[in-house]
Amino acid sequence: MTHLARAVALVLAVSLIACGRPEGESSEAGTPAVATEALVESFGTGTLIIPMGNNYQDSGVLRAYGLVYALLRAGVPVRWSIAAGKASGGTDFTVAAPASVRNLESGATVAVPATYRGGPFIVDAASRAAALPIVNAWLAADAVTVVHDVTGTFSSNTMRTLSAAPRIAVFQDGNEAIAFTDLNAAGIPDSAGNVWSATSPDLLTEAEIAGPTTTSHTDGALLRADGTPAYCQLTSMHYAATASTPEIVQEVRAWLDSSRITHAFMECEAALTFENASAGRFLTTTGLNGSEPAVNTPVLNNFPDDPFTQFDGTITPDGGSIQSIDPLAAFQSYARVLLRDGAGDVLWATARLNGDANNGQVTYLGGHNYGTAVPVSANPQTNGLRLLLDSLFESDCASAVGLANVALVKSAPATSTASTLTFTLTYSNTGAGAADAVVLRDAVPAGTTFASATGGGTLSAGVVTWNLGNLRPGASGTVSFTVNVGADAVIANTASMAYRTETTARTTSSNTTSTTVDRTAPDTVIASAEPSPTSDPTGDFAFTSPDATASFECSVDGGAFTACPAAFSTASLADGPHTLAVRAVDAAGNVDPTPATAAWTVDRTAPDTVIASAEPSPTSDPTGDFAFTSPDAT
Repeated sequence: MTHLARAVALVLAVSLIACGRPEGESSEAGTPAVATEALVESFGTGTLIIPMGNNYQDSGVLRAYGLVYALLRAGVPVRWSIAAGKASGGTDFTVAAPASVRNLESGATVAVPATYRGGPFIVDAASRAAALPIVNAWLAADAVTVVHDVTGTFSSNTMRTLSAAPRIAVFQDGNEAIAFTDLNAAGIPDSAGNVWSATSPDLLTEAEIAGPTTTSHTDGALLRADGTPAYCQLTSMHYAATASTPEIVQEVRAWLDSSRITHAFMECEAALTFENASAGRFLTTTGLNGSEPAVNTPVLNNFPDDPFTQFDGTITPDGGSIQSIDPLAAFQSYARVLLRDGAGDVLWATARLNGDANNGQVTYLGGHNYGTAVPVSANPQTNGLRLLLDSLFESDCASAVGLANVALVKSAPATSTASTLTFTLTYSNTGAGAADAVVLRDAVPAGTTFASATGGGTLSAGVVTWNLGNLRPGASGTVSFTVNVGADAVIANTASMAYRTETTARTTSSNTTSTTVDRTAPDTVIASAEPSPTSDPTGDFAFTSPDATASFECSVDGGAFTACPAAFSTASLADGPHTLAVRAVDAAGNVDPTPATAAWTVDRTAPDTVIASAEPSPTSDPTGDFAFTSPDAT
């Protein structure tokens, strides 16, 4: 392809890409450019800024990425501030008076207004306490990284809130030492927390990526047995095709198809090898041209506000076997050309697999080895290394959109009269990423002893533990355990779950359950009763119990026990003898086994009167003498 033809084609492509791009999306056929927040936030006193522009971080910019990685590894969230719609080299935000800025390490005052560019990182004041031990330890061991401490308020555009440190795999492609040098220069460790070397656990050989068979394309080291990705990012610096390449590319394709959090970074010859394999065509329709000329300066940034392209100053392209990412025919409609020169030669391009927002990304960089020389203003080729580091944090696995979202809910009865008590724990992952190495723990409550557990739970040192493995997106489950209850008591309990997202360790706790165990039956006292006999056809009673939680059940004349109030009146009763039985029932459901009783008689019939003897008349007795009787003996 001639320079003129390439330039015309690229101008057309860029015009299509750039026109009307919705916030957070590219314009190509609905393919997200990057999951962004594009949220203007205000920050207050105590906020920390990690500058990324040459004005403040000229010599420390590579190490600044490592500090961000360390913060994420410790679970401290970091905002990535990028001004939406900014021009190439433009300012991302400014801190102006009356706010003030100081260098955290030296205490020196930074003049305001202080302008920040190149995609600076921000630690909100709310995370300061968690961040400071990590930041201070980093600065104590590192002589070049700059961190600013702000007093006062300022605003910036949060393009992404980073939440996890990506797990990186390096392909042992014969040039893995370049990746080691790049990552170690930034201070980004392997998953064991060590510097990258030939013994790093995340250095993957051809055989490990290809897996044991060529019939299954999901049996290599990039995917776990449950189909979840074992790594967020695969980095290959210069991979020349071998007999194993077809299967390796198939495995990478399956890995990219497994989740949106996956990202394949290919540099130099690796881009050609992966793209031109029969299972390739990730970015182009017919493959890459392996003999295209070098990208010339100045390098043009098509998307200055994209996390993929955050650097300050200029980039000097590197040489190598693949110096430009130029297609034999055309890019896929959903591919994005990020950096190019004026002639249309492409330095940096990306696409999601098949243009599907739910798939992972492939990113190609021309040039062989960008080096780690600083200051960057005097070594603009080092900005090529910044592109690799940008891609780590651009990956969905680094932000909430690609993380696990784990919930743990615990249930137990509010009251119990039994000698055993069962706790039920329900867990779920509604996020886009897997929760790795999930361990669920629940301490046996005081006053109880372990009886049994479902789901493989085991008891050790008073704690029931379930090793649940990896919890894939959409997965859920339920386990339970039962304890024997000693004395009556209120038993409170909370469970916890530990897991890992990428290389970041996390924990979550359940709600706290509270169960009142009460196996003592309440006593019943009739405080007042209907006198007997009585002409009142309704019996009036009052009941109490030493158990303040008790309610009452009544039985009149041998009828069924039904709920009755503490001040109780019977229905209108017939004349004759009657009985009442009342029993207390406590909040746990215990029933007084010996109800209290009362008996009385209702009598509403007027008695007859008989004069049995009377004073004779006339009589000389000055006193009248009489005797009376009645058929009613009462």
